[in-house]
Amino acid sequence: MDFYTTLSQCDFGETIGDECHKLSYTRKQGMENLSDYSEDVQETFFMRARIAYQQDKTNMTICMHRSKMYGNMFERKFNKCCNIFNSHKAKAKGSHITTLHLAKQLSQKEIDVIPGWQLCKNCFHKARKEQKNDEPVECRSR
Repeated sequence: MDFYTTLSQCDFGETIGDECHKLSYTRKQGMENLSDYSEDVQETFFMRARIAYQQDKTNMTICMHRSKMYGNMFERKFNKCCNIFNSHKAKAKGSHITTLHLAKQLSQKEIDVIPGWQLCKNCFHKARKEQKNDEPVECRSR
């Protein structure tokens, strides 16, 4: 019997229905309170896990595995354009990392994008056109 199977699941693990406390992204096992993170990081975790954002998160927990998986390790998994507009046939190199702000704006227009996904130059310009009120697009360059 593995050690991580004896630990209780975090709230993210219960919702997704996947194992918690894996050692693939971190060397530590345990739980963290979601309230220990900033609001932006919490919302990023929810979007990356594809869980509906919950206003009452006071007692929610996240295991260290998912904290790393939906945290800084998430962006490392994506280096090609996510092709949110289905504009290219071959995989294009992504040069712009989608921020939380841009992902929220595009999701309001029902464009499926997650913070941390990469956008190529062409998709980035299309995303810029999709924004209303000509607000500046927040993306980080690689």
